[in-house]
Amino acid sequence: MKTCTTIPELLQKVGSMESLAKKLGCSKVTVFKYSLDKSGVYHAVVNGTLMTSTATRCKRGKHAD
Repeated sequence: MKTCTTIPELLQKVGSMESLAKKLGCSKVTVFKYSLDKSGVYHAVVNGTLMTSTATRCKRGKHAD
C-alpha cells in the first residue's frame, strides 16, 4: 500500500523536526524548508522517502544553446 503525505502532516504526528529528519534521512534544515509547504507543491513524502521538486537552471558556458 502506498502512502503519500507532507512534512507538515508528519510534524504533527512525530513532534520534532530533529526526529523527523532522522526518520526521513535528511537534515533539519530540509525539514524546516518544507515545513510551511502544507499543500505539497514543492515536496511529498512517499512511503517514507522525501521527494522534492527542483528548479531548472539555465545553461552557461560553452555548452549553452
